[in-house]
Parts: sequence; C-alpha cells; structure tokens
Amino acid sequence: MSGIIGIWNRNGEPVDPAVLNRMSRAVVHRGRDGGGEWLSGAVGFACRLDWVTPEETSEAQPSIHPSGAVLVFDGRLDNRDELLAECRGSTVHVRSPDTALVLEIYVRFGDRFAEHLNGDFALALFDPRQQKLFLVRDAMGVRPLYYCQAGSTLLFASEIKALLVHPQVVARPDENQLAELLLGGYPQDNRGLTFFEGIAAAPASHVVSVTPGGLSSRQYWDFPAQPLRRPSFDDYVEEFRHLFDQAVRRRLRSAHPVAVWVSGGLDSSAAFSAAQHVRRAASGAYPPVVGISSTAAPGSPADERALVDELERYLGTTVRRVPLAAGLMDGCEAEMWHTENPRLDVLWSMTQGLQRATQQAGCRVLLTGIGADETLSDQAYLVDMFRRLAWRQIPGHVQEFSRWNTDASPRAIRRDVGRTLLRYHIPNALFPVLRAMRGRTRRHKDMVPWYTRKLRERALRSPAREWAANRPFASAHATSIISFIRNRLYGLKLDLRNKVGALHGLTYAYPYLDRDLVSFLVAIPGEAVVRNGVPKALLREALRGAMPESIIERRWKADFTHVATRGAERDWPQLVSYLQSHHLGANLGLIDSEQVRRALPQQLEKVRVSLVGAPVWSLTMLFGLELWLQTFFSATLGPGGADEMFVGPNVRQGSIPSNSLGEET
Repeated sequence: MSGIIGIWNRNGEPVDPAVLNRMSRAVVHRGRDGGGEWLSGAVGFACRLDWVTPEETSEAQPSIHPSGAVLVFDGRLDNRDELLAECRGSTVHVRSPDTALVLEIYVRFGDRFAEHLNGDFALALFDPRQQKLFLVRDAMGVRPLYYCQAGSTLLFASEIKALLVHPQVVARPDENQLAELLLGGYPQDNRGLTFFEGIAAAPASHVVSVTPGGLSSRQYWDFPAQPLRRPSFDDYVEEFRHLFDQAVRRRLRSAHPVAVWVSGGLDSSAAFSAAQHVRRAASGAYPPVVGISSTAAPGSPADERALVDELERYLGTTVRRVPLAAGLMDGCEAEMWHTENPRLDVLWSMTQGLQRATQQAGCRVLLTGIGADETLSDQAYLVDMFRRLAWRQIPGHVQEFSRWNTDASPRAIRRDVGRTLLRYHIPNALFPVLRAMRGRTRRHKDMVPWYTRKLRERALRSPAREWAANRPFASAHATSIISFIRNRLYGLKLDLRNKVGALHGLTYAYPYLDRDLVSFLVAIPGEAVVRNGVPKALLREALRGAMPESIIERRWKADFTHVATRGAERDWPQLVSYLQSHHLGANLGLIDSEQVRRALPQQLEKVRVSLVGAPVWSLTMLFGLELWLQTFFSATLGPGGADEMFVGPNVRQGSIPSNSLGEET
C-alpha cells in the first residue's frame, strides 16, 4: 500500500511544487518508508512509499525510464515471471521492483501495456514524448484510484482527500449519489461516480487515457466468455486447489509477516490453512504467517472460539486472540477521514482492535475471506439448470442448500431462488420500471423518517441501473459472479477496506478475488461450484485434509448483530449529543432536524428489541452522513462558505489526525 498523486496542467502552466507537496502530505499515512516527488514543467508526480514486497525494499518513486516515461505505482504484480520473459534483453532482472517491469512493458508494448499486467495495483504513467497520461486500475478494483478535472488541470490520487487540497477543487457532495446510497435503489453498475461532485474513480480493469485535447476510458481486460469443462468433479477440485494455493502464494510475497484474520469460518480458515501449508512446503521462501481472531463472549452468537482452537491444534500453530469490542464512536473521526465514505462500519471498534493487533504483530499484509461468498455459493446456476429443462432436479438442490444454511429459513431460501429465476427471465427493459414500482410501494413503509423530501425525491427520480456486460457470458452462473464483482457497492467496500487499512499501515489482500481464480470459477459450470446444492462444495472438497472436518462441514455463520446493538446502546448519549449539535445535513436540505429529534427515542427502542441489524444500520447511516459532511465540507459549505480551503480535520492546525501513520506535518 502506497499513495500516488499527480498534477498535469494541460494549458502548460508549471506545477506549483507547494501544491504538489500539500497533496502528497494529505496521504502521508500511506507511506511510512518515505516518498518522492518529480516535476517537469506542467507535470508533477508524487508518491508516498510503503514497502511490502522484497523487491521494492529501498525502491524510490516516482520511477523514471531512460525513455523519459515516468511512473507512480501502488500495488503488487502477480505475473512477474511472464513479464520478465517478455523483458529479456533489458536491464530488468529477477530482483527488480514491479515498477521497473511496468516501465519496460510500456516501452515495449506502448498504449496496450496494461493488457500484460496481472495483480492488485493502481498506477499512473506519463509519457512526455506522446504528451499522454495513463491511469490504470487492476482487474478486480482492489486498489483505489481517483481523478478529477479542474479547468484545464487533471489531478489524480489514491485518496480523494489529496484532490481536495488543490486550490482549484471545491469540495461538494454529490446529492444524487447520497440519495441512492441512503434511500435505496442504489445502482449495480459501476460508472466511477463518487459521493464527491466532479470526482471519479477509475473503473476496475480500465485504462483512463488523458491528452491535452481530452480524456477517454477503455476496458483492457475482461473475464473469459468461453465455458471451461473438465471430465469429472475431481478434476475441478484439483484445478481449484492449484489456483487457490497460487492465489495465497501471490499474497504471501512480503518482506514482513503476513496476517490472516481467522474467524473459524470456512473462508478465512481455508485461507489460513493454505497459507500455512504453502509456507511449510517452501521453507524460507515466505515470511511468517500470523493468525489473528476476535474473541466473543462465551455462548454468544459470535462465539467461534472452539473452532479456532481446533484449527490451532490441527495446524500445530497459534492464533492471536483479540477481545471483541463494541462501539460506534471510538475513533470514528479517524475512520471517516480515512474512508471518505458516509457509510460507517457498525463494528468499527472490532475492526480497530483487529487492525491494531495486526500492526503490532509487524504485519503489513492482511488476508481475509472477502469474495468467497460471492464467487462460491451463488444460486444463479439453478437458472442454467432451469434453461436446460432440468426442472425435476432443482427442488433437491434447493432443499440441500437449505440444510447447509441453517441461519436462514427454508421459506426465505425458496423465495430467493424464485426471485433469481424470475430475474433472469424478465426483459432488461422492464427492470427500471419494476424497481421503481417496488421502491414506491416500500419507501413509505420502510423509509427512515429523518431524510428530507428533497432527498427522497432525488432517490425516486434516480434511474434504476443494472450492471450490463459488454458481451454475453457462458452462463447465468458466470454473469451473476461478475455482476457481484462489478457491483458498485462491492467496489465501495473494497475501496473502504483499502483506505481504512491505511489507518494502521495495512494492505488488505483477497485470495478469493485473485483474477485467475475468479476467471476459472466464472468459466466452469455452477454445478461444479455448488455441487448438488452444497454451497462452496468446491472449496470444501479442495481443502479436505488440510483443515478440521468440523470447519469443512460447518453450516452456520457467526452473528454480530448483538455486538452492533450493544455498541449503539453504549454510545447512545454521545451519538444523540452529536446529532443535536451538528446541523450541516439540515442546512443543506438533506436531514430533517425536527424528525431526528422526534425519532431518536423510538429508534433506541428499536435498536434494543430488534433481532436484526437494520435499526443500527439506519442510525449509523444518519450519523455517518452528518460526520462525513462535517469532515469534508464544513469549510466549503459551512458558515465560512467556500472561501476557506478544504484541508481536512486537524490539518487546519497543521497536523495529520493523531491515529494516522507517518511523519509529522
């Protein structure tokens, strides 16, 4: 995890070094290993370095090729062997950092260089000969990259806050995007819009090309459209095992210990087990693997200690335990400053505790099980069975799926299956109409009362957009997985994790979102992934013998609703005090202060009695909206108006938030 920043004044005006430096300082927490700047007339690049892989230790950025091309890079390349073979005859060698490979690939392949890169990364490359800037984001969208145009100036950065310190950028909320987030109907497509007006996120697997005359975007990679078939289920298992081990191995390429958050669930336990086996099979090739787990109260719905204990014994290792903490408010200002997202974490105290323990263990990379649910247990394969007229088999699959998901009622599962089958057989043109009708019938019953008519009307006017593939895929199973990964909310989730990890100097890494692994899962039949209705059957069989049977056969998930509820109850006086004393949302016509005053006492009772997390989530969204507005817009939209430049919380007094990592400013 590093931070990259850049300015290009396309009118030829020289870059102000002080402005570039201020933008770089805004992301100082992303680079504990120093940084560098490069300026040449109208172009300026900066990088805050955080060395993770062995090859990048002591690396300097921005990196400059003898041809004149300049690069800033945040990430990890996973196909170094292929790239080294393509770079034969150059000065690039096996110990060269990833930046050297990227530059050499660009020199050899020009504008098509991104097609050759595989990994988790965000980069910016400027070619002074062509007068062309390339902004590139990895295929899965794991590393964030934002950009905006301010007059003739093009700005980019790893985090939005760096863009906001530029004197030509005025911080303003995008009320349409807020309405979609807060009041439903949120689009599934990922058009690169953010909650900040005029600021875009580079889409996953895209190259944004910038010239003096304009800006364009193209997709440089997509999932395979052709189906992949193997003779037997065992063949699928063997290939999955190879690709999963490879995915874990790629993320163990670190000069520091690597952490795995272990819950006792199938997904994280599989990642931890695979990491231990990979490391032991290649003695000395990989750093220590550190298991870290939160410890819930005995007998609570989140208590998974017995499974973690069994995993420890099976693997002959130890997992560090972190007491499970509840709370919304502790450190929430730092959370908001880092995530730049009005959607706060209802389990923030738990996340903070796990991240601090990971940091204290000397780790810079953190593996999690994110992505497994979306890629390994989807029900859309039943649509493919339906289309093959295998109707008699579907009830048996649904029944088996219910047996493996004891947290959900069979009726709810049958209803979800019915909706899935219906969804794939409704013409696309009808989706906006049906979604709007459903929204109108539900909003008056379910909508929380504290948002204004203005915001509600924006939500109702918002077009309902489905993610649309550029080309047809082999199956509904494939389309469903890809739509999850390309889903806008999912992209926001990955961005949020990356930026909140930076709070403690951590890089989140996701074996289940490895490009090659997901491409395999997309191409094979859904019946091989969810075999005979058993969710994650492919993963379970691939890891059989590598971890305890009790985890492989686990049929329930931990429930943290009570933790979120306890946190909301504990912080209630502080939360109410904040909402009663801060009114920027009301001043902007987004929040109805009178309705907040009336609804809060009832909301506390809902929080106490609810068995689901909805009351806590809706309350957290309200608090998050006001805190987000105060954090990023109080200078431009508050009493001082737009004359006061945005510099962020505490930075106005000349210091980065105390929870941040990095040098003093």
